[in-house]
Amino acid sequence: MQPDGRRIELGWNRLGQLIEEKGANGGVTRWRYDERGRQIVRRDPRGAITRYEWNAADRLQAVYLPGGGSRRFEYNAYGKVTAEWDELGRETRNEYHPGLHLVSRRINPDGSELKYRNDNAKLFLSEIENEHGEQHRIHYFPNGLVARETGFDGRTTAYRYDLNGHLNEKVEFGKQETELVTRYERDPMGGCLKKPCPMAMKSSSAMTSTVSGPMWMMAPSHSPLNTMLQAICWPSIRAGLPAISSMMPWGGWPTGSCPMATSWLTTTCMAS
Repeated sequence: MQPDGRRIELGWNRLGQLIEEKGANGGVTRWRYDERGRQIVRRDPRGAITRYEWNAADRLQAVYLPGGGSRRFEYNAYGKVTAEWDELGRETRNEYHPGLHLVSRRINPDGSELKYRNDNAKLFLSEIENEHGEQHRIHYFPNGLVARETGFDGRTTAYRYDLNGHLNEKVEFGKQETELVTRYERDPMGGCLKKPCPMAMKSSSAMTSTVSGPMWMMAPSHSPLNTMLQAICWPSIRAGLPAISSMMPWGGWPTGSCPMATSWLTTTCMAS
């Protein structure tokens, strides 16, 4: 049941796999699986069919799209994507550090490259070099938390945490020796109770614009599971989240096809 009262019906097979979803508008999406439990067909409410093909190692080998196009994937011995082809046949290749499962270079269809470095004890990502030779650097504390990062534009952001590893301060350094400080006040469970908002945001699932403003205060509310349900930033910003999830997981292509896949907080901010 949706918050507005609309109903979504789900159907499952005896193995617990989702096979049908009837949306609030009456549209039906259906899924089919093979004998090994792998999804092989998806039919959307308009009747468009997407087919999935797997190799002997249970890795996604090809996706056949409704319009007749397809996407294909190749893997190394460790199950990481080494090559992928899009609907137009354009090839993207991934190279990995010797003896590791970490991407070192991504070669785009046009020949441009992204390079990745992991030169720290924990082998966390430490540097990205984009197609224009610009670099994004990331530095870590000994416990693995991000201490500081410098973006492609040269701007640096520093992070500070409490003893439980929860972020309690973020400092953004401007190019003219200015600092933009954001502090977080948390409850004993680590949930964010209050933070000053150095600027107002207007977005829908992503930041689309910023509006300079005073140091406003944001006060989130949480569910019993410590999931943020709503954040109110006075005087005019509200961010709402569904009670069952505060994060949108990466739902893209197979492992290795996007080395920088990251989960982001999904909010809808509106001026009231």
